[in-house]
Amino acid sequence: MLGKRVKETIEEINDGNCTKEKSLNIFHDICSQFYIEQFALAVFSGKKNFVESFQIYETYSKEWMQRYKDKGYHLYDPVFSSLQKVAIPFEWDTESFENVSPLQRSLMKEAREFGVCSGLTIPLIPRENVHGFVTILNNLSLHPDALYMLYLIGNVCVNKIAYLENRKKS
Repeated sequence: MLGKRVKETIEEINDGNCTKEKSLNIFHDICSQFYIEQFALAVFSGKKNFVESFQIYETYSKEWMQRYKDKGYHLYDPVFSSLQKVAIPFEWDTESFENVSPLQRSLMKEAREFGVCSGLTIPLIPRENVHGFVTILNNLSLHPDALYMLYLIGNVCVNKIAYLENRKKS
């Protein structure tokens, strides 16, 4: 059953008429099916250690995301930085990061004030110039089927978004 649903979902996203918005709505629906309320699907491009663009599609509080984007926190976020060190899903909380800078410590303190206390981050398959990850907030007990589905569909969404962005540029 899961395999059939994954295949159908992937085909729906890969359909030539599927837009970025539709693919993100499909991802949102998958999260909802697993009772995941707060999540982010991040897509960033650039070479290793250099981010040219960073797009994030999330269900976090609007106030937190506005602050996060305004202050360019993705450049300092310890969760984001951890992606360069691990290739498997990892759990974290705002107290679990070691050797953080004062700016990162401040970021984590602010995050807690907005209810961002812990999460599970799923690195997606890195491509030459496009990378991505999925983060689920405050929900560390994720069924393996949900983890598998989010990993697969997250990768397909990142591919679709990258494809559509490249097509827009040409």
